[in-house]
Amino acid sequence: SAHIEKLLAIINSAENKDQVNAYLHNLANLIVKLSSSDSYIAHINSLLEDSSETLAASQALHEQIIGEIFLPILGPFVDYNIEMINSLKDSTRAIQALCTYCSLIGTDHVLTPCLKDFVQSVATKRFSDARFETEKNAHLAKFKTINPEKFADWKSLQGTHKMVEGAKVTISDNWEDYLVMGTEVENSCQHVESAQRNGMGLLDSCMNGANYLLVIHDGEGKIATRAILKQVFVNNAPALVLFQPFAQNTFLKAQNKDEIAHAARLYAQELEMPLYGGSSQYDQSKPCVAVKAHCETGRSPIIYEDVKHTLQAQPFDMEVRYQFPPL
Repeated sequence: SAHIEKLLAIINSAENKDQVNAYLHNLANLIVKLSSSDSYIAHINSLLEDSSETLAASQALHEQIIGEIFLPILGPFVDYNIEMINSLKDSTRAIQALCTYCSLIGTDHVLTPCLKDFVQSVATKRFSDARFETEKNAHLAKFKTINPEKFADWKSLQGTHKMVEGAKVTISDNWEDYLVMGTEVENSCQHVESAQRNGMGLLDSCMNGANYLLVIHDGEGKIATRAILKQVFVNNAPALVLFQPFAQNTFLKAQNKDEIAHAARLYAQELEMPLYGGSSQYDQSKPCVAVKAHCETGRSPIIYEDVKHTLQAQPFDMEVRYQFPPL
């Protein structure tokens, strides 16, 4: 009870509430994961001894997270990992989500190799390039072989944006956006805390350059509304599928979904590719004869297929029933 009183004192006196929220989230996460370790619980207790050392305690906890969670996952990438935590310890948006996801995936999961690639790409600031490494991605290798010019055009779109009726719709190249694509919005099963359920598909969205995240950000740089724009193969030719939108709330979803769809149509027009809808929620999409959209294996062995709302082992076919008419 004495520790709880000190913790409440920290919460009440702290000026940076986001920092306190991240501290509490990481603390709870570690207590659950490492509750069997007497030495670790002793360290957590020691962090609460002096309520005036909130920032130092939070940073120390982040360093412990590195030692207990990241390093076993990363293996030899110790230097990269230390560099990453030093750059992220003030980013509550990133470190909180990343700590949660890493702790839930762990060191012996089928996704651990892909998780290693993701964290290393972040630490070395190669995230955007790593997503398009064709030697590790059979889907993108096929795309590049079939049509190298369109592949280059598709790759060049990352970080670009379209202005649609005053809304800035960006194809994100920010790893944080991809990691929290299901966490900063409502009703998404790609929340980092779903890493042992449908959230296993999150790594494919992060690391597979066949997936782009169309985002409208809020004033704080967080996701207001987003949707996945995926490159697929229809009759062995490159095509696009726009999946359902997710937003912070139903108002933003209704307000932004058609701006997202219009931006996708503009990109499809530039690429001269047909655009299909993986959802009936877009006003511009029209019912069509069922089309099989094929996906080869990407960086991750597991993908979340947002048409049937289920996990899929790659490669696989999905059936889309909507198509956007050309602009």
